[in-house]
Amino acid sequence: MNIWFWPLSLLRPPLTGRHVLVFLIAFFAVIFAVNGVFLFVSLQTHPGVTSTDAYRKGLHFNRELDRADRQRARGWKSEISADRGVMEIRLTDKSARPVSGLRINAVARRPVHDRGDTELVLREIETGRYRADRPPLPPGRWEIVFTAMEEGLPPYRIEYSVQVPE
Repeated sequence: MNIWFWPLSLLRPPLTGRHVLVFLIAFFAVIFAVNGVFLFVSLQTHPGVTSTDAYRKGLHFNRELDRADRQRARGWKSEISADRGVMEIRLTDKSARPVSGLRINAVARRPVHDRGDTELVLREIETGRYRADRPPLPPGRWEIVFTAMEEGLPPYRIEYSVQVPE
């Protein structure tokens, strides 16, 4: 035994099996508590489900590509605005004439969670110009999918991201 540390060894109690057991239990209790907090916070902030039928959507991917090609062949152009949360869209055809007489629905979703999804119905306020008839969207980031339907043609889909300021 080193003579310089001899007085300190009198102050330190001996390490017993009971001490080791208490340290092990305390260590794993802290690990479980921290993991529990992480699990609780992660489930409260994001549900984890982004698509309820991802497998089926994957099987129909080629159909989606065909639909997009047919939509692109129409040549429609869209201008979308969100003035103070009020959604508005203008549609023009290949020759820049307004497209009139459409039924337009939209779904506004938050990109980080599925709470607060809002369905919008847009009414034609002038030729080729449509506006949502609901109260404005609350401030924040929104992903909006517009679906324009015309008699005898497949639906025309427009996806748009917007930041509504406070």
